[in-house]
Amino acid sequence: MYCCYNGLALIKLRDYPQYARAILLLWNPTTRESIVLPRTEFSLTKDYSCGLGYDSTSDNYKILKIDDAAHCEILALKSGSWRKIDKRPSGVSPVLSDTEDSGAFVHGAFHWLDSLLKNSLISFRISNEVYGEIPLPEGMSLVFNVSCINDVSALEGMLCVYSTNIRRGIHTFILKDYDVKESWN
Repeated sequence: MYCCYNGLALIKLRDYPQYARAILLLWNPTTRESIVLPRTEFSLTKDYSCGLGYDSTSDNYKILKIDDAAHCEILALKSGSWRKIDKRPSGVSPVLSDTEDSGAFVHGAFHWLDSLLKNSLISFRISNEVYGEIPLPEGMSLVFNVSCINDVSALEGMLCVYSTNIRRGIHTFILKDYDVKESWN
């Protein structure tokens, strides 16, 4: 399972044991209904990350897929087809994150830690398909090694960044007001 949003779950099913084929499935556990998503141009058997979000401006659910070869696609459920997104910043590499998840979906945008260690988050707003950058809070230093886990998440509708380390413990920062970058707490 990649992620859940508004009661829907985005799931990847693989043909075991060879992993030769894979499909993406959108499932509503409440109604027990599911739909198989259209095939993408890029392989579903390679490493990639997917995220599910809702675009209130178009009243449409959208799925974002990013793979480790810098390919990015988006699927609007109403259109039923995938589109390539060309302008991906070099720091977006969710497949290389510690948890290989979809990134946090908050305020209409996906968010990832910048993999180039720029001490920032990269956002992707699904309504206008524009990337942005959010500086990490002062005092938050990310260390990428086997004894650390760094990630971004959503907590009660707010953006949250955390870093865990065997020696230093857990450090968590929450962006209280999304439009005020100085409101990290």
